[in-house]
Amino acid sequence: MSHTFNPSPPVIIDVGTGYTKMGYSNNTRPNYIIPTIHSAKDYSKVSASQLLGTEDLDFFIGQEGIDKAPLYTPINIMKAGQCENWDAMEQFWEHCFFRYLRCEPEDHAVPLTEPPLNSPDNRGYTAEIMFETFNVPYLYIGMQAMLAIAASWGAGKKKGR
Repeated sequence: MSHTFNPSPPVIIDVGTGYTKMGYSNNTRPNYIIPTIHSAKDYSKVSASQLLGTEDLDFFIGQEGIDKAPLYTPINIMKAGQCENWDAMEQFWEHCFFRYLRCEPEDHAVPLTEPPLNSPDNRGYTAEIMFETFNVPYLYIGMQAMLAIAASWGAGKKKGR
């Protein structure tokens, strides 16, 4: 099976412990910067009447998730650079692709960042979710510091030299 060149710009998602930055590679700045928060319904803290009209809204991410408390309980998905809840992370990425960036992940290469000393298991879970759930055609997982250095190389070069 041969792959053809994909003209869609790569989608970059930098999931940090505090904030997530996401956007397209052809932009100079992220399209969105949101808290790395996932909020799911907390049925123990609300009455049935408070849940009316929210039946199809199982979770929110970012600031929207924080604003939905106490109906939804916000959790930070990342702690010390490591994913704490893979189901929440998958839902978080789902919102990043479809709700924020409004793109089809199978049409874009996806470079993701990882913290230094990330475990091979975490890298494997990430790749599994990206390929099997989101059907991304290309995936690159790089250390945040190295990607920042690589980005600065291109920013300092002038055309024609």
